[in-house]
Amino acid sequence: MKQITTISCKLKFTSEVTKEIEATMEMFANACQYLHENSDKKLKNYVAMQALMYGKVREKFQLSAQTTIHSIRRVCSNRKTSITNNIKK
Repeated sequence: MKQITTISCKLKFTSEVTKEIEATMEMFANACQYLHENSDKKLKNYVAMQALMYGKVREKFQLSAQTTIHSIRRVCSNRKTSITNNIKK
């Protein structure tokens, strides 16, 4: 039998690293907003959206590949959730 132990800890960053993380989070949020505003509102499939928007988002926001893909998935997931919960915006 395998035992898993979870440890809770608080990470301490230098102010430089904190600024970098905050800047990345802000760019991620801006990328999500850009994707939502500049893509077809009916588009919920992340593979299709990735094919259309990946290059534009990488170029415009200078995000890493993984962060760009996560922003695309976040927007698609939020759109699916919105439909599931009958929220129309």
